[in-house]
Amino acid sequence: MNRTSPMNKLTTTLLATALVSIIGATVLTSAVSAQEGPQSPPRMTGFMQGFGGAGRLCAPDSVERLDEMLSRAAQRIDLSAEQTDAFEVFRGQALAAQSKVANTCIQVAPGANADLIDRLNAGQEVMTVRLEGMTNVLPSLESLYDSLSDEQKAKIRPMPTSQRHMLQRQGSHQDQGPHAPGTP
Repeated sequence: MNRTSPMNKLTTTLLATALVSIIGATVLTSAVSAQEGPQSPPRMTGFMQGFGGAGRLCAPDSVERLDEMLSRAAQRIDLSAEQTDAFEVFRGQALAAQSKVANTCIQVAPGANADLIDRLNAGQEVMTVRLEGMTNVLPSLESLYDSLSDEQKAKIRPMPTSQRHMLQRQGSHQDQGPHAPGTP
């Protein structure tokens, strides 16, 4: 006998969607940005502001930032002509998916007086669009990734969070010297 209540199913669905969303954001952005060094975070607006990396995907300049990250990644791994073709297919699909996410954020943003359910429904809609985007982009990403050499793959492998944070802290104190006040 199945004892799962409708509320438990909803909660499980929301948590699973949130987990997939966060993992997707991490996979897509951390591999590219991990080795870029310190960067100032984009200004986040709207209802996704409190969701960290997921909120950045709703930023007004998110498509442009993704395009810049992808361009830097392509330069760093020195793509062959064949790989460049695969990269351009991936880039086009990734930018289209991100554009759809950003537009969805604008379209479903709840008003200032929205209650918890309105906000969760809007968040779920954004997550659904993100999941659709990841589903559409994954085959072209796999094709590109499979064409890369081990050396190229190593250049885009995300560094552990602790190393990335250490580099960001060092970068923010670069002009102050190693023993300046406020340096960790």
